[in-house]
Amino acid sequence: MTTINFMNSLATANLTNEATDRYQMVMQNVQKIGNKYFATIFADMLVFDMSYQRNDMIRASKIKALAENWEDALCDPIKVSPHPETNNFAVYDGGHRYIVQTNMGRRLIVCEIAMELENMNPEDRRREEAKRFAKQSDNVDRLSAVQKHDANVIIGNPANLLLEALANKYGVTIKKKNVPGRTKQSNTITGFGTALEIASKKENYLEEAFKVICNSGWNKGSDGFSAAVFSSLENIYVNHSDLTEIITKELIKWFRKVEPEYIASLGNTEYPMRKAKAVRMTLVIEDHLHKTIGCPYTYTKKQGIGVAKI
Repeated sequence: MTTINFMNSLATANLTNEATDRYQMVMQNVQKIGNKYFATIFADMLVFDMSYQRNDMIRASKIKALAENWEDALCDPIKVSPHPETNNFAVYDGGHRYIVQTNMGRRLIVCEIAMELENMNPEDRRREEAKRFAKQSDNVDRLSAVQKHDANVIIGNPANLLLEALANKYGVTIKKKNVPGRTKQSNTITGFGTALEIASKKENYLEEAFKVICNSGWNKGSDGFSAAVFSSLENIYVNHSDLTEIITKELIKWFRKVEPEYIASLGNTEYPMRKAKAVRMTLVIEDHLHKTIGCPYTYTKKQGIGVAKI
């Protein structure tokens, strides 16, 4: 063996010994809590098997949002599988959390270790990791926006506080009562997500929407607080912010004579090529306001293709 080859072999051996020592140090400090195992692991010892995890699963938008709102108490430990033959740990749940923490400069990351996988045959272990990766969300109860509402009111989220205040002011129910399936209910905010999105904007017209819906009697039906109604009203007010008061009066007068389904059906007839229901309803409402109060076509032009401001 040449001197150069000997030195390279020695360097490799030293690196291998160091990696082994670090791996053993982690495993010696594993703590068992209940039937689970936890340890702090060096960030550079965490690896990903890209044969079943793809780069397109990592979303920049999710990483940005997670980083901006990071709280250790709200994030579960990263789940890993020990690989004694390579002296590292394979991440099968927590890729986004790993990236955010390494971007934060953390060299040590708290992980939950699947100790039962350590002594498995590498191929069998890999299959088990892939299985856990694929099924990691199967038994997780994802809360909807409306299910989180009460908690967000207690926390003091401005959008939820506004929605709660308007619901109380107009006597509107936010959550559906316990009914089977997708049964609709009157005087209930079925388009909660859309209403909350509108409420989250600095300049919003959510109260004008409530005023129109409740004073026209649309709240008595099951579609008065739908996402399409909220969106179409928001589109109108945003594009005609200088006519808010007169628009509200005219819409209350008109809506008392018709149902939301009527506006939707006119949209289907007049604008069949427009895909979104809320867009079709917006165009119909603007047509009416143009004829009755001279409201200009700022949302889109009646003739030609036009560009919708949404």
